[in-house]
Amino acid sequence: MIRRPPRSTLSSSSAASDVYKRQVSTQSTGDFVPPMPGKKKPKGTRNAGVNLVKRELIYKEEEQEYALVTALAGNRRVQLECMDGVKRLGLIRGSMKRGAVNRVRNGDVVLVCLRDYQDEKCDVVHKYDGEEVHRLKSYGEIEPHFKVDGVTNSTEGGLDDMEDDVEFADFSDGDIDDI
Repeated sequence: MIRRPPRSTLSSSSAASDVYKRQVSTQSTGDFVPPMPGKKKPKGTRNAGVNLVKRELIYKEEEQEYALVTALAGNRRVQLECMDGVKRLGLIRGSMKRGAVNRVRNGDVVLVCLRDYQDEKCDVVHKYDGEEVHRLKSYGEIEPHFKVDGVTNSTEGGLDDMEDDVEFADFSDGDIDDI
């Protein structure tokens, strides 16, 4: 049912008369005319962490170190295991608080700035995604035995097919149908 605005507003060009004209035109033509220009998208769907362009790698400099996030402590703090073997408390800087790309999670590799006056604390300045970690390992920046996501990515620490302690039964004397 179409509500008709008062006659006094129909003669002048106002917003109420424009809405009424749109309602009448959509019923006569059958086409949908949106009431407001532009399309609203759900929150978080525009940049959902999809990295279409390769970012330039940021290498460590003096007073910086690569680290692995081992636990989230809350209030922009994380527990880190640095490449030099020291466990530190890291503080995520303010510009990395927002956004899906910069969201630091458990198991992520990050770049930290070491503090001169506090050796047990550091500042998280950059987060590497999985493809960047792979490139850093191939360039030799990150040691191959450095664990990422709790799994060693090198072949030296892994098990071969003969060492995995899985035994298979030998069925050489019978037919496959006897199994």
